[in-house]
Amino acid sequence: MISSMTGFGSAGHDDGEKSINVEVKSVNNRFLKIKTKLPEFLAEFEQEIEKKIKQTISRGTVTLTINYQSANAEPVCNVSYDALQAYYNMFQKVKDELGCDQDFSLDALMNLPGVIEKTKIDEIDTKLLEKPLFDLISSAMEDMQQMRLRSGKDIMSEIINRGNHIKLLVKEIEKSAPEMLAVYAERLQERVSTLLKKSDIEITKDDLCKEIALYADRCDITEEVSLLTSHVEHLNETMDKGGNIGKKLEFIVQEMFRESNTMGSKTNNENMLNNIFDVKTEIEKIKELVLNVE
Repeated sequence: MISSMTGFGSAGHDDGEKSINVEVKSVNNRFLKIKTKLPEFLAEFEQEIEKKIKQTISRGTVTLTINYQSANAEPVCNVSYDALQAYYNMFQKVKDELGCDQDFSLDALMNLPGVIEKTKIDEIDTKLLEKPLFDLISSAMEDMQQMRLRSGKDIMSEIINRGNHIKLLVKEIEKSAPEMLAVYAERLQERVSTLLKKSDIEITKDDLCKEIALYADRCDITEEVSLLTSHVEHLNETMDKGGNIGKKLEFIVQEMFRESNTMGSKTNNENMLNNIFDVKTEIEKIKELVLNVE
C-alpha cells in the first residue's frame, strides 16, 4: 500500500474547564518539512512533537496546530486608560503650543508603549497536560494517515491503469515498425530510380538491401520497447511492496521518459509518432501522480 503526501486529521478534548484542539495537515514536498503552531506555554513540547511526526512521516510539508482555551483564563491584553489619556493630553498640548492642525489617530495612540498591557493567563501545569496532549496528537496523526492511505490507494489504481494503457500503446508501436521499414524501402527505391533515370550509374538490388539494412538497424526500437514495458512492470512491483517509495517511483518514471524519447527520435512514421505521443502523455500523468506519493 502506498501513501499520499496530502492529508488532514484532527482531534479535540473539552471538559468544561479547558478545551484542546489539534489539527495536522500535510502537502507535497520532496523532503520532510515540519511546521508547528503552538501556544507559547506549550513551546517546551515542540521538539518532542517534531520527533513524533518524524516517526510517522518521511516526506511532505506537515503543519501541526494546537489551540488551547481555558474557561478561567483572564484576557490576554488590557488597555491602560491612564497611559492612553496621558498620551492624548501630551499630544493635544504640543498641538496647541505649535499651532499645528495635524490630527492624530487612535491607532497611533494604541501602538505607543504602555497603552496595551499583557496580562498573565491562568497558571497551567504542563506536566499534567502532556499525556492528554500527546494522545490527541496521536489521534490527529492517525486520522491524517488514514486519509493519506485512502488517497494513496486511489493514486496506485490510476497509475496501474495508465501503465496498462502504455503497454497496449507499445504493442501498437511494435506492430507498426515493419510497416515503417517497408515504406522506407519503397520510397528509397523510387528516389534512386528517379535520380538515376538519366544516368549510366546502376544500383544493384544488393546495394539497396544494404542501405535498407542500415536504416533498419538505426531505427530498431526493440530495446526501447522491452525496457519501457519492463519499467511499467517495475513501477507496479514497487507499488506492491509499499513503504516510502516516492523517490524510487520518480526515478522509474524518468527512465520511462528516456525510452519514449529515444523511440520518438528513431521514427518518422505518423502512426508510430501518434502512439509515442500518447505514451508520453500517459507518462506525464503518471509523473504528476507519483509526485504526491510519500
